[in-house]
Amino acid sequence: MIVFQNVSKVFDIKQGKKTVSQMKALDNISLSIQKGEFFTVVGPNGAGKTTLSKIVANLLLADEGHVYINHTDVQKNPNKVKRSVGFCMRADRSIYWKLTGRQNLEYFGALYGLYGKDLKDAIEKAVKDVDLKDRIDDYVERYSSGMKQRIGLAVSMLHDPDILVLDEPTTGLDPGISSEIRKTIRRMVDNEGKTVLFTTHMLHEAQQISDRVAILNQGRIVVNDTPAQLIETIKPGMVLEMKVIDFNKDFLHTLKQYPSVTDLYYSDLAHNELLLRISCSHEENIHEIIAFVSNHCRRLKDIKKEKASLEDVFISVVNEGIDDDGNAYTFKH
Repeated sequence: MIVFQNVSKVFDIKQGKKTVSQMKALDNISLSIQKGEFFTVVGPNGAGKTTLSKIVANLLLADEGHVYINHTDVQKNPNKVKRSVGFCMRADRSIYWKLTGRQNLEYFGALYGLYGKDLKDAIEKAVKDVDLKDRIDDYVERYSSGMKQRIGLAVSMLHDPDILVLDEPTTGLDPGISSEIRKTIRRMVDNEGKTVLFTTHMLHEAQQISDRVAILNQGRIVVNDTPAQLIETIKPGMVLEMKVIDFNKDFLHTLKQYPSVTDLYYSDLAHNELLLRISCSHEENIHEIIAFVSNHCRRLKDIKKEKASLEDVFISVVNEGIDDDGNAYTFKH
């Protein structure tokens, strides 16, 4: 179990030795993550995800507030906390390329205080969990990106921690490898009761695998719930996507006023071609909306209708925000 109570963290911005400004990376975070829960924090770059992860792993200290790991204060009893937490960031920054996979595990296992049979057994289990048995004695520099990430994950699991803190472990990996790593982590939650704090900026990933998701923006938790509940609360209805060719953008102002249009996003694809994404609260109005857009352009193509996703929630929340009643403000490009 992980509990944040009013946690804040500020970094000094320096020019030489002089502090010229400050950046608030975390701003009064209060949050509880339950035992055996797969909890994901998503946010744009610079939102504070890595800072949050490092505070849980006791690699950074909070300036204000408290973090408790299984009811133990991180700052008051750091050694006990470190035995309960496994931390994994991008593997190219956390393992030694000139060693074999096994040598990495032996080295980090010794740092965890594992020796002899205990270390051997821990390595065997970790290697099996991440499916690297056939390559464990190869040098890490010969590993693919996915293999490096898996050995980094194995390192974080060696001492059998109750809690895994995984900071963007699938960044830069191809979809197949990312999927395998997510399945491995999910299996540890389901089969072994691990608690996982997972950070990512890939929304489809968070929606697929998480028990709960928090959106972190500018150092604050903006919303926090199950993916399904976030979508139901913030983005009910359907999303209509289409490409519009040869148009006058003036029609968008009228389209925004349709009662059932809750959000309208667009981006320019090429000369006089627009990707239009419309959130619609009432599905029965979709044909009317398509007809309206069709009357104001030369051609429509690639029309898709789908349920709103966590990405739609994220865009709405991050671009605007949530009011005091928990409703997303409408963002229109």
